Amino acid sequence: MGIGAEGDSVRESRRLAALRTYHVLDTPEEAAFDRITKLAAFVFEPPVAVMSLVDHDRQWFKSHYGLNIRSIAREGSFAAQAILSDQVTVVGDAASDPRFRDNLPFIGSLKIRFYAAAPLITPEGLRLGVLAVMDTRPRSGLTGEQIASLADLAALAMHELDMRQELARPHGSDGSIGEGEAKFRALMESASQAIIAVTEQGLIEVVNYKAEDLFGYSREEMIGQSLELLLPVRLREVHAGHRQGYFARPHPRPMGIGMDLAGRRKNGQEFPVEISLNHVEVEGRVLAISFVTDISERLRLEQQLRQSQKMEAIGQLAGGVAHDFNNLLTVIQGCSAMSLEGMAPDDPLREPMEEIEKAAMSAAGLTRQLLAFSRRQVVRPRVLDLNTVITQVEKMLRRVIGEDVELHLHIEHEVDLVRADPGLIEQILMNLAVNARDAMPYGGKLIIETGSLFLDQEYADAHLAVKTGPYAMLAVSDTGSGMTPEIQSRIFEPFFTTKSPGEGTGLGLATVYGIVQQMEGAIWVYSEPGKGTTFKILLPAVTTAESVEPAPPAETAPGESGGTILLVEDEAGVRKFVRAMLEKHGYRVLEAMDTTEALAIAADNRQHIDLLLTDVVMPKMNGAELAERVGQLRPSVKVLFMSGYTDRVIRLQDRLAPDAAFLQKPFTPKLLTARIRELIRFRAESGK
Repeated sequence: MGIGAEGDSVRESRRLAALRTYHVLDTPEEAAFDRITKLAAFVFEPPVAVMSLVDHDRQWFKSHYGLNIRSIAREGSFAAQAILSDQVTVVGDAASDPRFRDNLPFIGSLKIRFYAAAPLITPEGLRLGVLAVMDTRPRSGLTGEQIASLADLAALAMHELDMRQELARPHGSDGSIGEGEAKFRALMESASQAIIAVTEQGLIEVVNYKAEDLFGYSREEMIGQSLELLLPVRLREVHAGHRQGYFARPHPRPMGIGMDLAGRRKNGQEFPVEISLNHVEVEGRVLAISFVTDISERLRLEQQLRQSQKMEAIGQLAGGVAHDFNNLLTVIQGCSAMSLEGMAPDDPLREPMEEIEKAAMSAAGLTRQLLAFSRRQVVRPRVLDLNTVITQVEKMLRRVIGEDVELHLHIEHEVDLVRADPGLIEQILMNLAVNARDAMPYGGKLIIETGSLFLDQEYADAHLAVKTGPYAMLAVSDTGSGMTPEIQSRIFEPFFTTKSPGEGTGLGLATVYGIVQQMEGAIWVYSEPGKGTTFKILLPAVTTAESVEPAPPAETAPGESGGTILLVEDEAGVRKFVRAMLEKHGYRVLEAMDTTEALAIAADNRQHIDLLLTDVVMPKMNGAELAERVGQLRPSVKVLFMSGYTDRVIRLQDRLAPDAAFLQKPFTPKLLTARIRELIRFRAESGK
């Protein structure tokens, strides 16, 4: 069979020979490759994603998502064509592609219409197989950014294959570093995963740079220590038994599938990990090689995706029920109205018929809320200013919340315009106001705020609900009883309520969620028991000539900034995101997972600190208390507070000084670095 532009069997023979040197054909599934395939499925949202290797007469799947099959015939397959090129192959619709339209390829029972694949290319330029995403429906194609992402994922898979091959290759015994060993070390140090090699006794013998970074120990602190040093105490005894079992019969195997695995950093912080295992014989003894990946961010994104899918499924059910129920209500209301028209005022059946009509009208109100949740109500959008809508509904809101609740409006001038139905914006405000009032039975404060945000790619990558671009922000906060995380996870579900029977339908927040989704916006809730609640809504700003799009903050190139920042944040995902953001812009970051660790760092006079960046609501002590303690140790350090609660709620509840620097989550990297530069520059200019 000819291959590539050379069109001869010699190159194909070399390709097949290279494929066999990797010893990967017909091996068990491995978490490292499954992770890459699942990531491709997550990014491109296809029903099928595979990592396949093209053998002499078959296409064999090392990893597969969305189907349960290990191999298909090579002849006529998409992969047989995809390995003819070094570039990403994209087939928008196989039915109209001359290579496939007369014989549409099948994978199992699936007739594939859309196909995109990036080749797995060896360092010698030989194409072993592909990483591919597929759909049974045609698609318009991929953007340049998506093509680059697929190529990067394929390169990651090939890097994993190269690493396995180098680990299995024997190295010289004379102490010299040959070409193979030099390549092995280079691969180890450049790997995206933490790599740890242990002896049969469980002692760490080899680690790479990523392992130092991931666990917080230096290489010298790990080598010679028990591997269980890197595990939570509760898992150490069980893991030691698993390790002994592995050395009794060493073989490549994936780990982390269906298991709750965790690592432990030097500072005591636990984090979820995915681990795959391999082994290598060195001078007659076996070393077990662990490939460790921190999956905190992936689990967080998967949770976002699961929540989104759950709400979508509930919405489809609610919309279908409401639609059918409205048909029944039409009959009930129509018949009761006609019956009442023909009844005398003293007819004994008039009163029960009127009750039937009232009940039907109440039921119609419920179905309207269900339709709002399922995004199927009729809307009349127009370009509007959120500030104007709030001003118009202010009097009504004051009547709804009662005299015991104070209403505070903090609206930003010239907030970005949005395209929305003003009646639905009013409904959002009313529903959130009623919800807040019920959370403050003894009075409190209701704060409504507006503002403008520009969300960049970094923020969009971390939040599935938003895309990049300008947004108008509407925040509704209360100083009420707050909510537990368990309640927060369900508040947008229809008919879920914490109120007593007869006191609420459980549709108010579901309606708000549906309206926001219909306007292609996003909504988040920030709350803790006893700390009140903030609902934050982001609506896409109008980008036509009808509005003036604000210029995003000036970009700061990495290395342009300078200074050392003590970052204190108890949420690991947020802390990791902010640290990466700051380091990208040239800052040195000292990271603390809680206030105890932060005070220990601040007390270390060997560490220079320019600014304390701290969350406000944390265990043990809040951000304001921490800042006071740090200020006693380092009077010259500037402080920037951050929180998911709004500025006003934080200042009301946690007693921040009126002039305290505060940044409200979500924030963009540009906004954060701009505030930090402003504070550090002020310190330098004032000589403080």
